[in-house]
Amino acid sequence: VQGAFHIRKKYPDAVMIFILPPSIEELEARIRKRNMDSEEDLKHRLENARKELEFKDQYRYRIVNDNLEDAINSLEDIFNDYID
Repeated sequence: VQGAFHIRKKYPDAVMIFILPPSIEELEARIRKRNMDSEEDLKHRLENARKELEFKDQYRYRIVNDNLEDAINSLEDIFNDYID
């Protein structure tokens, strides 16, 4: 989110896309499945995710990553709209 806002300041016409998890619960399950974070790190990551989700409406596009193929197709559709 912070990086996106820096880009927006420098390039106001940048196409901003926010990739969302299906839910906080699913995000937590995905992070736990990776088994790479301590419980403290996990809590910190989820806290940051909740804060960042508050900014989702400031992006031109939002893609829910609930199905990888669908998310990729949505991203391709957005790119194709700007290439044409």
